Amino acid sequence: MTKARILSSSMLSLPVMRFRILAVIGCLSGPLPAIVAPSTAQTLHIRLFEIFHPQSLEINSEAENGSTKKSNRDHKPANKLLTISPSRDTLSWARISLTPPFLQIQSAGFSRSLSLTDTIKLAAADGYFFALLRPRPTTMKVADEARLGARRYAGSIKIFVAGNELCVVNITPVDDYLAGVLAAEMPQADLAALQAQAVVSRTFLVKNDQRHQQTGYQFCDLTHCQTYKGSDGVTAKIKRAVAETRDEILTFAHQPIAAYYSSTCGGFTGDDAGVWAKTADQPYLQSLADAGNKLDFCRNSPHYRWRSRLPADSLHEIWRQRLGEPITSIAVAKKGTDGRVRELALMGNSLHLISGEDFRAVTCRVIGWNTLKSTAFDLQFEKNTYIFEGRGLGHGLGLCQYGAMEMARRGYSYREILRHYFPDTDIQRDKQQ
Repeated sequence: MTKARILSSSMLSLPVMRFRILAVIGCLSGPLPAIVAPSTAQTLHIRLFEIFHPQSLEINSEAENGSTKKSNRDHKPANKLLTISPSRDTLSWARISLTPPFLQIQSAGFSRSLSLTDTIKLAAADGYFFALLRPRPTTMKVADEARLGARRYAGSIKIFVAGNELCVVNITPVDDYLAGVLAAEMPQADLAALQAQAVVSRTFLVKNDQRHQQTGYQFCDLTHCQTYKGSDGVTAKIKRAVAETRDEILTFAHQPIAAYYSSTCGGFTGDDAGVWAKTADQPYLQSLADAGNKLDFCRNSPHYRWRSRLPADSLHEIWRQRLGEPITSIAVAKKGTDGRVRELALMGNSLHLISGEDFRAVTCRVIGWNTLKSTAFDLQFEKNTYIFEGRGLGHGLGLCQYGAMEMARRGYSYREILRHYFPDTDIQRDKQQ
């Protein structure tokens, strides 16, 4: 197959330096190239928008309403995005669509059809640019589209067909990715909390750098890996937190640790062997009290305490469909020393013991993800209603983000924060970096 090339002569107008955008369409054949372990000088391959199953994607050089967001005022939008070779058509925007048997690029007065085996790559000659991406799946709910909006990304973009949807991969420097994670996770935190999160997130990268290697990228942009929404919201303070902890990771016995974190522990962090049965019992992930002067560090979290009331008929129906038989009662069967539910007993034609995390995942997938914010709950049954009295948001392992933010506010350093949540670990510089 003859390879087509898209070359850009347009320039992104950024402070101090100017960047040339290069888009290449190449044939994707054979196995996907191996991806090296992350380092500050290298790049990561992050799959974007997978949860939306995009059928088409809009790429624009300018933000919504023709202006960039306040958090990125220093990055001026480009007037032009692409120049198509050999016709040299210059585009300010492009829509890339999956319309079998073709992969199409469209713009005002321009259209090109490509093979489904082709790969489209948008990249700055200097390896760094900002573009806005707006996925347009054919079956997106209005609420999902409003939640997504348009996002700005640093680095380059690779687009190819995977199954019956577009696979969009952001190839971005490690530091830019980490800054995006911090902006998504705790944008308003003090510097020490951001530094602690940067070290934990970087450790996660080193520990799990080949998590999705069989599918042509390293990480997704979801909580399965780390929440990542691009460069919007990245501030000077966030960049400083990443820069001042560059290459630092948490280790135990000179090896990168399993670096977990969640929003709110609710007063006691989780125990790893109890939260996930298949997880090795690590000494640095034992349950500990999240307390300072007898007051929990995360007590200011909106998720510190919560209450949910679920009609018995609705909850029984969810589990009838799951287990294939009528359910007549649900009760807590076992709790761990950290106060989190290990097992629930569901009575039907027989007794079913369901792990706390599985119960939460299945129930929330149907009713809503914040219905049961954690497995740290007490369960009562009154007037045909199940009442869940709980604490915290998330699995509770490792770093408690609201706790870290409060510790930073009180003057603790990021090293002290990490020492509190990951006892017996060391901060080392990753030799691979």
